[in-house]
Amino acid sequence: MNTLLKIRWGVALFASGLLAVTSCTQRSTNPAHPTNRNELEPLRNRAAAGSAQDQYDLAELLFAGVGVETNQTEAVKWYQRAAVGGHTKAQRALGNLYYRGEGVEKNFTEAFRWWSRASEQGDAIAAHNIAIAYRDGLGQPKNPEKYLEWLRVSAERGDADSQAELGDLHNTGRSVPKDINETVKWWRKAAEQGQPRAQARLARLYHLGAGVEKNLDESVRLLRAAVEQGEPEAQAGLGTLYATGVGVAIDYKKAVDLLSKSAAQGQPLAQLNLGMLYANGFGVEKDLVEAYKWVSLAAARNEGGAEQVLQNLAGDLSRAQIEEAKRRSAVVPKPAIR
Repeated sequence: MNTLLKIRWGVALFASGLLAVTSCTQRSTNPAHPTNRNELEPLRNRAAAGSAQDQYDLAELLFAGVGVETNQTEAVKWYQRAAVGGHTKAQRALGNLYYRGEGVEKNFTEAFRWWSRASEQGDAIAAHNIAIAYRDGLGQPKNPEKYLEWLRVSAERGDADSQAELGDLHNTGRSVPKDINETVKWWRKAAEQGQPRAQARLARLYHLGAGVEKNLDESVRLLRAAVEQGEPEAQAGLGTLYATGVGVAIDYKKAVDLLSKSAAQGQPLAQLNLGMLYANGFGVEKDLVEAYKWVSLAAARNEGGAEQVLQNLAGDLSRAQIEEAKRRSAVVPKPAIR
């Protein structure tokens, strides 16, 4: 059998799971600055005197355990004081804690209330979280119209995750008209801020010349930037380019490395092309059982061409080998919802 690798960058899937809001809420509880115990006491004094900024900074340090033992209960107390005093980031952070149930009992209604307070002061991330709350029914009934309204608010305020998601919507035509120009506009804004998923998807457009002038150098640049952040779509794309020599010199070892990382995270394009590398012995020892394993996972995710490759592989394997491949595929972790 001679299975040829082909570039196939299908339409990127719309991110519809809860991790969109999780990724945003995780952006806000990082310590404002490192400190030590000698610096901590003056910070406590300023916080006790009523400085909302110092209350927020103290909460961040206590929550992360920087220069002091982690104390979520005390951190929540200072977040609350700063939030009541009108500190925008504290309001958003408090909403995040209620969303995640960290230091407080999980309460989506309270999360939504504090995100709304922060958004009233122009916070872009809080606006994103409100959008996701309306999308997924977190503390509010699901409302597609309000989801889209708040997603636009957040994107226009400059939130990269919202810009990436708005580009996704225009790319697929979900909730908004399908519009390649709007797709490029929002993915480019997000990519310029280093949003890895937008970088990977904009790279695909540059590779295809869809909505932009075809530019393989720019495609590779964007892919590499996203790969540095561990983005599985970018790993799949760049790994495929290394396997085919499009835009880069062929390097099967790099291809196997990138495709293996992406395939393990559930990217069907990576699973298909990694299977093809195993089938042909490019960059790895030829192993048709391992090839069947990966291609079967891609076929289960409806990756184009995977089913035909799977049938070709089946003709070269015994029933026992196919059963072994199925056992191997069964232990591959299911991809997380994004």
